[in-house]
Amino acid sequence: VVSEDPEIKWQSRGPWRDSDRWLSIWSGLACALGIGVWLFNCLLQVGFGNVVREIHENGHADWEELFRPRGRWFKMVFGTLFQRTVQLVAALPLLVLVGTPIGVARMVDLAWLGTGVGVFLGLLYLPVAVYVMLGVSLVVPAVALDGLDPVQALRRSWALTDGRRLPLLGYRIVTWLAGISGLLLCCVGVFGTAVWARTAWFESYVRLIGSEPGAASEEPSSSGSDSGTPLG
Repeated sequence: VVSEDPEIKWQSRGPWRDSDRWLSIWSGLACALGIGVWLFNCLLQVGFGNVVREIHENGHADWEELFRPRGRWFKMVFGTLFQRTVQLVAALPLLVLVGTPIGVARMVDLAWLGTGVGVFLGLLYLPVAVYVMLGVSLVVPAVALDGLDPVQALRRSWALTDGRRLPLLGYRIVTWLAGISGLLLCCVGVFGTAVWARTAWFESYVRLIGSEPGAASEEPSSSGSDSGTPLG
């Protein structure tokens, strides 16, 4: 027999209600903190990229530039969102091609067949996803160093990676492995490896833009006087 006493109901359900409330509060705080960290990281991306370029070109840099937005903070926020959106759109078909055969095959007790088909289709599409993701991989440096808007930055990234995706893929794998090695060092080493990887990626953009004489003048209105020293 289930008691209908309201007091007993409150005592039995109250802790669950409290836990749900605290879970919502902590989830909201974690979400707000994550957004705040991301926004601050967008600011650092601009300053860090320009510090890397100053060191690359002049051998030294003013570290106060690290926190200087140069009027590009909003562009970096939207540029990052735009880049992630393109990468997500490129990755979604991969998830569908792998997941759909596996899900359908499990309903008819042929999981092994579905897994094989899913993996095969995924491997067929994987080069397309990697091709697109590498094509937009230089959007952040294009915004940070040249002050381009998201669409212009995507065009610049796509043009610079044209014919260079295979070396960039190897470069990305090396920096990714460096990040993993940092995590293996009790997560402390990730700070050093993350800084190194980000430095290497910005410097690769500087070198690529230097090898394209017409690229620096491609968008003169966006890469104007606030970029400091000229590219190349």
